[in-house]
Amino acid sequence: MRLRAKKPHKELAEDIALLIEAADGYRVGRNTDLRRIRDVMDRRAKELTDVFAGGLRKKFEKTADYVINLPAIDHVAKKWSAVFLVVRFLLRIALLGFMVGLIVVTLGKDWAPWLLYTSTGILYVVFFLRWYSLVKLEEFYLQEFAKRPGRDKILRETANRLIRKLAQLIKEHDLKPKKHRLHLFKTDYEGIRVIKKPNILRDTYVVEVLLDAAG
Repeated sequence: MRLRAKKPHKELAEDIALLIEAADGYRVGRNTDLRRIRDVMDRRAKELTDVFAGGLRKKFEKTADYVINLPAIDHVAKKWSAVFLVVRFLLRIALLGFMVGLIVVTLGKDWAPWLLYTSTGILYVVFFLRWYSLVKLEEFYLQEFAKRPGRDKILRETANRLIRKLAQLIKEHDLKPKKHRLHLFKTDYEGIRVIKKPNILRDTYVVEVLLDAAG
């Protein structure tokens, strides 16, 4: 069975969503590889001419590069970035251990409760460390952007322009907004509505673009 190729406007919508989420992520230190972002902007240069008008692309790239390199020059950010990466890896192992514990319990093994309780305890510890490391990282970036509010303004403006572009694309091609939902850390953007809030398994808000945002 042959898979249908995605329509060009749907691919464009996905690329715009990637750029929106990347710009948002840079505001809290959840950084996307800038080479990947540049590749998308290069490929979509013609479609996004209006978005990056006025030299915004250059400002955006410079700001993203600054944010990405912050952990390398600040020991606090470096420490918590390293902790988060380790904990993210441990979370996968802890979840696997927990699932194995559940399976073993159903088999009625004598040592099953011990395994389940142990894996559950480890899972809670890993969840806490993950949450705490992210809180410390976000605190760091909030402090940095408070010192340099212009950089945060550039990232927010980039996201806002891209959101308007995505709304326009969805409206023009009669796409369904729920098919192009965004996962964002911040919600202070124009033309979005929150569908889901962060929870223990998801750090982001799930939002939809409002078609009224299409200018």
